[in-house]
Amino acid sequence: MNFGTSKSQQLLTGIFLLAIALLVHTYNLDYSSLSLDETVHVWYAQMPYHDVIERAANDPNPPVFNVLISFWVKRFGVTEWALRFFSVLMGVLSVLAMYLIGLRNFGYRVGAMAALLFCFSPMLFRFTHLVRPYTLLMVTVILSYGFLFDYLRSPSKWKLFLYYITTTLMIYVHPTSIFNLPAQVTIALLGNYQNVKRAWPLLLTIVLAALSFGAYYLTIPYFEKEVEMWFDPPNWEDMWYVINVFYGKWYVMAIQLALLLLLLIPSIRKRWLEHWIHFAMIVAWIVFPLSISYVFSYLIEPVFQDKYVLSSLPGMLLLLAISIDVIIPRYWKLIPLILALVVSGLSIDFTPYTEGDWRNAVAIIRSELDERTAVYINPWYEFTSFMYYYDIDAYKDPEMTQKIMVQNRILWVWHDVVSPESDYANYDRLLLVSAHEGYAEPNFNLDSLKQHSNLIQASKFNGVNVQLFELNPPLNSNDTD
Repeated sequence: MNFGTSKSQQLLTGIFLLAIALLVHTYNLDYSSLSLDETVHVWYAQMPYHDVIERAANDPNPPVFNVLISFWVKRFGVTEWALRFFSVLMGVLSVLAMYLIGLRNFGYRVGAMAALLFCFSPMLFRFTHLVRPYTLLMVTVILSYGFLFDYLRSPSKWKLFLYYITTTLMIYVHPTSIFNLPAQVTIALLGNYQNVKRAWPLLLTIVLAALSFGAYYLTIPYFEKEVEMWFDPPNWEDMWYVINVFYGKWYVMAIQLALLLLLLIPSIRKRWLEHWIHFAMIVAWIVFPLSISYVFSYLIEPVFQDKYVLSSLPGMLLLLAISIDVIIPRYWKLIPLILALVVSGLSIDFTPYTEGDWRNAVAIIRSELDERTAVYINPWYEFTSFMYYYDIDAYKDPEMTQKIMVQNRILWVWHDVVSPESDYANYDRLLLVSAHEGYAEPNFNLDSLKQHSNLIQASKFNGVNVQLFELNPPLNSNDTD
């Protein structure tokens, strides 16, 4: 591993990586509509800070991201580009963090390669294009491991303190990141395998970080209630899927495996043995979060999804960078690096998928809505996505959003369409807006609606269906739930 580059070269490389990351991850930033999770977070983020923090008590995610995005929204507004640029900024910082963790602990070449691989990761691009906590999580995960490695290399109280802060912050950004703590215990022991007693300060710090989150866990009401997850425990296909999306394509994983097969050559194996401790540490970073999440999903609660084990991704790409540097000599390193970058880059979806194309759905609704027509949103909680595109001013006033909806005949309770004491609909036409088809059943009798009305028009968008009905009286309320 090479530590011999000049400070100016290291600085210029860092600036170059920041520029590349910013260029890549701002591309098509507002291509897709905001999703439900994005509009819900942003809607609440516009409230006063004390309301944002109070609401976190009924949310599985700690308040760190919500407070930060609330600060961001209050200063930069709620346009799609401005909102997602927060995630881009965190993604760019995570690329820089990858460079620094490689540079400071494994050498200049490893830092540069790891940062480039991370910059062109399809998973990073996916989450820089969402107003979600996952790029912020990447920053804190990489910094946590970075300070851990730094402390192992040259212990100091300041490094130990910064390790505690970043590790605790990591857990407070997303609770599933706590699955990294067993990996970090293992790394602390590996780093002090010749004198395990020296690992005690690190082990105590890890325990304190866990206890810090435990105190929070015990004080909020969310974890006191039964929460039914909408997905099932994983199988091996789910694990294979996660590994594939993390590498972009299995071809990149094949490059990693091919490099490891080269260890059969004695001269290469000898060079690898000089750095075996580094390989073992990074493998722990990868394996523990994945395997613990997998087991936890079977024994306790299903939480195994790609975004919930995302903290393994930097470890995977750092391991690939270290493998290339240690195993491949001289400029031949460029061959596997370029191959991996090309495969990853081609795997990026530069026209990101959106779970609900509310932008185009609302455009159709707006063209059909008049005084004799009502809009009915099913499920009701999609009102934030609808109102973001229908009336941004109403969306920006959380206290008034739902009142303005009712005033504009945008409804989510069936008795507002058909009064319980009446056999007739309150409107001549109904725009039925349905999302999460197959997951969220309507809170009325859809068959009855179809029997007592004429379907005039149906439009399908990605994740959203819009149907326009002419309501034929009598539409008997007894036929509905």
